[in-house]
Amino acid sequence: MDNASAISLKLAQFWGQLRKPLELEMERGCPNNTIVSAGIGQYARLWAERYPDVPGWLDTVNGLAESLRGYDGADTNARTQMAMAAIAHLRELEMGAPVGPQPPIVKPKPAPQTRARKAVKPAEAEAAKLPSGVALLDMPIETLAPRAQWPRLLSSKLNLITVRDLLYHIPRDWVEIKTVSELEDGKRVATVGTVKWREYERVKSRTSPHPLYKYTLGVADETGEAWVISMSLEPARPKGGAATWSPAKLLFNPGDTVFVVGNCDRTGQLVQITLEEIFAVSPLELNELQVGAQVPIYPLCAGVFQSQVHRAVLRVMNALGASESTNATIDPIPQQIRAQYDLLPLLDALREMHFRRNPAMHEEARRRLAFEEFLVPQLYMAQRRFHHHHDELSRTLTAATTIPDIVAQVAKFTPTPAQSRVLREIEDDLRSTRPMNRLLQGDVGSGKTLVAAGALAYTVRSGAQAAMMAPTELLAGQLHLVLTHLLAPLGIKPVLVTGSLNSPERRAAEALLASGAGQIAVGTHALISESVAFQDLGLIIIDEQHRFGVNQRATLRGKGLLPNTLVMSATPIPRTLSLTVFGDLDISVLDDMPPGRTPITTHWASITSLPEVYDFIRAHINAGRQAYVLCPMVEASEMLEVDAAEEMYTELQERIFPDLKIGLLHGRLKPEVKDAAMEAFRAGQTQILACTTVVEVGVDVPNATVMLIHNAERFGLAQLHQLRGRVGRSTHASYCFLITHPRYNPAVKGGEPMPARERLRTMVETTDGFQIAEFDLQLRGPGDYLGTRQSGLFDFKIGNMLQDGISLTQARQAAQEIISADPTLITPSHAELRRRLLNLGTKVDHFRE
Repeated sequence: MDNASAISLKLAQFWGQLRKPLELEMERGCPNNTIVSAGIGQYARLWAERYPDVPGWLDTVNGLAESLRGYDGADTNARTQMAMAAIAHLRELEMGAPVGPQPPIVKPKPAPQTRARKAVKPAEAEAAKLPSGVALLDMPIETLAPRAQWPRLLSSKLNLITVRDLLYHIPRDWVEIKTVSELEDGKRVATVGTVKWREYERVKSRTSPHPLYKYTLGVADETGEAWVISMSLEPARPKGGAATWSPAKLLFNPGDTVFVVGNCDRTGQLVQITLEEIFAVSPLELNELQVGAQVPIYPLCAGVFQSQVHRAVLRVMNALGASESTNATIDPIPQQIRAQYDLLPLLDALREMHFRRNPAMHEEARRRLAFEEFLVPQLYMAQRRFHHHHDELSRTLTAATTIPDIVAQVAKFTPTPAQSRVLREIEDDLRSTRPMNRLLQGDVGSGKTLVAAGALAYTVRSGAQAAMMAPTELLAGQLHLVLTHLLAPLGIKPVLVTGSLNSPERRAAEALLASGAGQIAVGTHALISESVAFQDLGLIIIDEQHRFGVNQRATLRGKGLLPNTLVMSATPIPRTLSLTVFGDLDISVLDDMPPGRTPITTHWASITSLPEVYDFIRAHINAGRQAYVLCPMVEASEMLEVDAAEEMYTELQERIFPDLKIGLLHGRLKPEVKDAAMEAFRAGQTQILACTTVVEVGVDVPNATVMLIHNAERFGLAQLHQLRGRVGRSTHASYCFLITHPRYNPAVKGGEPMPARERLRTMVETTDGFQIAEFDLQLRGPGDYLGTRQSGLFDFKIGNMLQDGISLTQARQAAQEIISADPTLITPSHAELRRRLLNLGTKVDHFRE
C-alpha cells in the first residue's frame, strides 16, 4: 500500500469513528445515551482531539465537532437534524467527495496546453430565417433545431408540439444575475463572467461503479473570481470513442463568456458555485444577460438543457418583434375583450413571463395568460349551453297542478324557501320547449329527495314517464321505499329495477315500463340495459351524478326523445369548480335545511377514550335512540392497522354491548342480507349498526343520533361529511365522534403540517357542507378534489382556480359574450380560439366519462 492509500484508509477509519455512533443514535431516536458516560456533543470534542496527523483536514474536523456542540442540551428534533447533517457530511468525506467545511483550496495551475481543446461555440449560428406571426407560432418545434435531439424530447415528453406551445411553457422560477462580489453564501445564484482557467481531477469513490471526475472552472468579472465546481462520471476525454458533451464537464476555453447558475459557498473572498446550469453566452443573449436581469429556469426533461430552451425562446421572441400589427394577428383574445377586462397584449405578456422585469407588470402578464387559459374551457361550456338553449327542442310537460301544489299534498312539512325556489325553477324548465339540463346541489339532509319526488310526480301528471337512477342497490332500494311512501297519496307506485331482482320480477318490471303502466322507474345501472324500454320517457333524475360516466347518462337519456335531465349531488361543489366543470348546466342550490333538523355536534376522541364514548352511546340507546359504529374495512388486514367491521361487530356484540342487538352491514353481503340488516335497523330491531361506508348516501334513519367513525384520519373531508349526515335527521340532538390515534388531535396547532389533522379540525369546527367543500378544494387542489382520472382537465399551467377566482368569473362572462355574438366562432379573429376549442372537446368528454 502506498503512502497516499494509507492516509486515505486512516481518514476513512477516523470519519467512521464519529459516523457509526451517530447512526446508532438515529436508530434509537436520538436519546443521547449511545455513548456510555458521555453525550454526543462531548464525544465529538474527544473525537476531534484524536485527529490523526493528516495535513489539510483540521478545519473540517473542528467544524464537525462544533456542529455537534449543542447536541447534549437540544431537544429530540434538533438532535435529529444535527445528527442527520453530520452523518451526511461524514459519508461524503468517506466517499472522497467532501462537502460543507472543506480544507483550504489552493487554486490549481493552468494545465499545460499540449493540445488545444475544441472551443465550445455559443450556439449562435442561426438556422434559416424564421417566419413571422401565426406561421411562426404554428411551426413544429423541431424546425427550430432540425438536427438536434432536444426539440423531439420536448415534444414527446412535455407535449410541446409547436412553437406556440414552447412560448406558453412558462418558467418555474427566475434567478437574478449578480456580480461575483454580490453572490450570497448558501443561496442559489447566477452570474456572467469570463473563463480564466479549467482543471479536472479523478476523485476516489467507494459507491460509484464508474470513474468520478471533479471539474473546476475559474470564472471572473470586474469584481472578482468564482470557482465553478461540478462532478461527472466520465472524463472530458475518455479513451476510445467520442466524448459526450455535458454541462457538468465544463468544456469551455479561456476567454469564453459564460452564464452560470448554482449554489454558492462563500468563505471570505473565495467563492465556489456548485454547478446547476452553465452555457456560453452568444452576442444575441448578451443584452438579455446583464447584471440585474431575471433569467428564466424552465421545467425540463432529461436530455434537455436550460440553454437550449432559453435560446429558442429568445430567438422566437426576437423574430416576433413587438409591433402592434403582429400582436393583432397572433393574439387569440379579441381586442375588444382585452380592453373590457384590461388585459395586456399577448406579446407583452409572454415577454414579461419569460424575461421578468417588473413585479407589478409580471403579475399583470400572469393575470392575462391565466384569463386566456380559463377562457377556452369557458367557451366550451358556453357553446354547449347555447346549443342546448337554442337548438334542442322537446315537448312541454304541462300538468293541471303545479309542482309546489303536488309537494304540499305529499310532504309532512312546509317546504323550505330554498326547496320552493328550486321547485319553481324545475317546473319552468319542464314547461319550456327545451329539455331541462339542470344540476341540483344540496347539503346532506337538505331535502333533495322531496324535490325529486315533486318533479317525478309532475311528470307523471303530465302524461309522461320518469326514471331515477342511483349508483348502488342499497341507495336505489332506499329511494324506492321513500318515494313509494311519499307518492302513495297521489296513487303513484314506483317500479324498482335492479340487478338483484330474480327473472320473473325483472320481466314484470320491464313489462310495466314498456307498456306505460309503470309510471316511475327507480333503479341502478340496470335501467340502462337493453331489455329496459319506456313507452314515453319524459324525465330522468340521476342521483349522486359524479358516480356515473357520460355514456351511462347518455344511454338512459337515449331511452326517450330528448327527455328532461336533472342530476343531483349531495357533495357540495365549490363555485370555481362548478363554473369550470358544469358551466353548461343550469345550477340550483338547496342552501337551507328542512324544519326540525338539529345541528350535529362533532367531537374528536383518542382511541384511548373509546370506553367513555361507548358509555355515551349506551346512554343514548337507553333513551331510545340508535347508533352507527363505522369502520374503514370489512375484514382485518395484516398490512394495515385499521379497524374492520366484522371484527368490530363481534367485539360490540360479545364484549361491549352483550345485552343489545347489534347489526352488521357492508358491501360484501348478499343484497337480501343487506336489505334485511338495513330494514332491521330502520325498524329499531337493532340498536347499533356496525358498518362500512356503504351507508354513506341514501340511508335515512331519523332515530339514529350517534355516528362513531373509527380511523377517521383515513377518510376525506367530503366522505366524513356525508357519513356524519347519516345522523341529525330528526329533532333529537345528534353527535358524531371521530376516533383516531392521539397524534391526529385537531386541537394541536403548529408543528409539521398534517392534512389529516386539518381535515379533522374542519369537521369539528363546521357542519356547513359548502364551507367544507371550499376548504377541501384548498387542501387537496382541483385535480385531487375530483379524483386522479379527472385531474388532467385542471392542470392549468398559469391560472390557479383557488387564487384567480375573479379571472375565472371574467373569463366566463367573456365566453358568454363571444358565443352569443359568434356561436360557431367562425369570425377570423376567433380562429385560434376555435382551434383550441376543438382540441378541448375530446379532453372534456374523456373527463366526463
